[in-house]
Amino acid sequence: MVFYKNISSFCFTSKEVRQRFGSAKFTEGIKTLSTWCDEMIDKYGKTSEESLDMEQIAKEGFGPEAHLDETDPNYQTKMVM
Repeated sequence: MVFYKNISSFCFTSKEVRQRFGSAKFTEGIKTLSTWCDEMIDKYGKTSEESLDMEQIAKEGFGPEAHLDETDPNYQTKMVM
């Protein structure tokens, strides 16, 4: 989450973070922030496929992904929490 010039916005990559700061993106502070963002994404970031354990979801889940099979037209629907 970036708050700059009284506007807050979600950023998912360091490139998006730099873009939010406009011409200030060339300062040393923003370069350091961008490097830190890359480190945090590498350390904590996961793709959505890595974070889904479908066997556990089928046992314990309550969303559509827990009860649909591949023949259902809504098979690709995911529940947002």
